[in-house]
Amino acid sequence: MDIEKQVLQIIASALRLSPDQIRPEALLREDLGASSLDRYTILVDVEDAFGITLDDVPEDELEQKFSTVSDIIAFLSERLADRITEPLNRITEPLNRITEPLKG
Repeated sequence: MDIEKQVLQIIASALRLSPDQIRPEALLREDLGASSLDRYTILVDVEDAFGITLDDVPEDELEQKFSTVSDIIAFLSERLADRITEPLNRITEPLNRITEPLKG
């Protein structure tokens, strides 16, 4: 299941809606009626579903990044891409230092 479908499913479950009722531009609080507890549930469910923790993101930034459905999808896409590229960078950087003199 792709990120968008998972996010829609998480939000639909937390708010007791059908995924078809949720538009990407919908604001969680204003358009979908999500309470503070609903938004917290969505946050925890996102962490569980994607195997990430968001403890390093300041609360006011999380509030902004979890404002609309599309904000959540974009944030997760970026966050998951970083999770993939960071380990690769840790491998390739030392290899580049080793092979750099060989190129000269």
